[in-house]
Amino acid sequence: MGHNLPSLLLVHAEMCENWGYEKLSEYSKKQSIGEMKHAEALMECILFLVSLHSRDTNPAAAAPASPPTASSH
Repeated sequence: MGHNLPSLLLVHAEMCENWGYEKLSEYSKKQSIGEMKHAEALMECILFLVSLHSRDTNPAAAAPASPPTASSH
């Protein structure tokens, strides 16, 4: 369920908007955006770690890796 959470929150927000619950809709949309940002940061970290593994196992074929910036979290 965790990987679907941003989508579910967005659907919830649209339903709330349709039913006239504007404040709840806005809150759900903000939560959805926040979860998407967390997912993006997690993907960046995973890809960074994969690139480190690739570089360690085959140094000639790996591109130089740089860690994610602190501002993206």
